[in-house]
Amino acid sequence: MNLWAVGTLLGSTQIVDMESTRKNNFGRILVAVLNPTLIPPELDVVIGDHYFELEFEVEKMGFDENGEEAMIEWPGKLLK
Repeated sequence: MNLWAVGTLLGSTQIVDMESTRKNNFGRILVAVLNPTLIPPELDVVIGDHYFELEFEVEKMGFDENGEEAMIEWPGKLLK
C-alpha cells in the first residue's frame, strides 16, 4: 500500500512490482505521468506514521502521449 501511495504522489500508479520489491531493498512501481522530467530525484514524505527518504530512478524507455515507445529525457539517474 505504501508503494501505491508513493506512485500517486507522482501520477497515477498502474502496477506495483511485488516480485522485484520482495527480492530487493527497493520498490519498483509503474506510474503514468504526463511529464517525467518533473519527477524529483529525491523526495521526503510521510505516509501514515512512516517517514520515507525516497530516491527515484526513471527507466530510459517509456511511452509518449500516443502510446508509442519513446526515450525519456530526465535530469536524474536513468535506468538502462
